[in-house]
Amino acid sequence: MRYWAMFFAIAIFPQAGLGKDRSHAGQPETLPSAGFASVDVPADDPRLQYTGRFEASDPKHPRCDWPASGIRARFTGGSVSVKLNGGKNNFEVSIDGQARAPIALQDGKDTYALATGLATGEHVLALTKRTEGSGGITTFSGLVLDDGAAVLAPPSRPPWRVQVLGESYAAGYGAEGPSSSCGDRRPYDNAAKTFGAVLARALDAELSLQAISCIGLIHNCGDKVTPSKEPFTAFYKRTLNGSAAPAWNAAAWIPDLVVVTLANNDLDGAVKPTKEQFISGYRAFLADLRASWPGAGFICVAFGFDNADPARNIKREYINDIVAQEIAAGHARTEFLFYGNLPSAPAQQGCNGHPNAAAHQKIADALYPLARKLLPGTPVMPGPRSARGIRTPGSLPIWQGWADGSQPFNILGRWPGRHAETLIRRRSNVRAIDE
Repeated sequence: MRYWAMFFAIAIFPQAGLGKDRSHAGQPETLPSAGFASVDVPADDPRLQYTGRFEASDPKHPRCDWPASGIRARFTGGSVSVKLNGGKNNFEVSIDGQARAPIALQDGKDTYALATGLATGEHVLALTKRTEGSGGITTFSGLVLDDGAAVLAPPSRPPWRVQVLGESYAAGYGAEGPSSSCGDRRPYDNAAKTFGAVLARALDAELSLQAISCIGLIHNCGDKVTPSKEPFTAFYKRTLNGSAAPAWNAAAWIPDLVVVTLANNDLDGAVKPTKEQFISGYRAFLADLRASWPGAGFICVAFGFDNADPARNIKREYINDIVAQEIAAGHARTEFLFYGNLPSAPAQQGCNGHPNAAAHQKIADALYPLARKLLPGTPVMPGPRSARGIRTPGSLPIWQGWADGSQPFNILGRWPGRHAETLIRRRSNVRAIDE
């Protein structure tokens, strides 16, 4: 069995700064199939780059289903089409750093025109899977270019690697929803707008995203008993979310940073694990990850809404205790972020109460200083571009609190407004975003 461990950060281009909104107007639309191109680029062409986990036992038809999986290519010519089939999935399209209309896969169709009339010269295409594994497995069978065009050597890979493990928030559930009421959420799911994707772009990092809606580390949402039969631990080692085999080779792609956002579904409902069950299960999960990736730094995240969310303090307490125990056990490169400012007003939410793109942006802003602290050889505060290629986007608001937790200030010179978050440094490894 052959597996591909080829990754790139989602749509990383000089124009794609952390603060820029590249949302699409309206819902994804499917462009007509191309009949104008005549150069086939097979999926096993070594000049193509792959994002996420692909199962490639048939290298000319690799398969994927995790959100944020994708393909990147550098090419010449005035048009490009893609061959995709399988699943009820949507893909984000970017050419030369500019967002194009996303594509929605259709039954009975396998070729989709991505762009025509491009200027003469070189171009860079990035395709990113917007939807979750629940949409099914999609097969990629190559690209189609103009007659006389060619695929070129790929762009350089980013210097860092970020792994995000989580639930619907991390997956981008309804991130582009106009409000909490969306109906069919498929057009609004977008893994490319998640806090993990935004963070990866800011860090100049490759991203791997394993996330499933309604999943918990111990207890899945809606389950009547705990522990659940198939929690997150049953899925995160898979190459394909929807298939138990083949297993993913953790040594194939080793991250510098791991972000874990698992607690919401475990602790939000009436049925939940005990504190002892949750902490022991979470720490066992971290131990398993550390065994595969001993050099990685970790950020453990808990979320809460900006109102009287009954579970917010439970999640905050449990994850805080876990991080304290990890540090006491010698895992000093472990950080805790409590983000307690998720909007509770439906008009400020994505589908079904999930974070929208603006909220994902703010979560990424809060993660950024912790990530910079943990990535080897980089300072906590942003500075000049380092030898390893880290850049600081000028649009990124970063907060660094005084050691006693009082009067946070904006180190980029923009003071917080009335509704801005504040980053409070409770101790060296704990930060809280909470008004």
